[in-house]
Amino acid sequence: MPPNTDEPISSWLCCTCNGTGVVSDGSTCADCDGIGLDIHGA
Repeated sequence: MPPNTDEPISSWLCCTCNGTGVVSDGSTCADCDGIGLDIHGA
């Protein structure tokens, strides 16, 4: 099922890496497993 299009895309982005999939030291973001999306749900 596609996501709700009324919800802004920014609400799907990982808040740890801001959707980049990488953290400040260049390693893969552990919170989103490097995909840049909030896969755990806040």
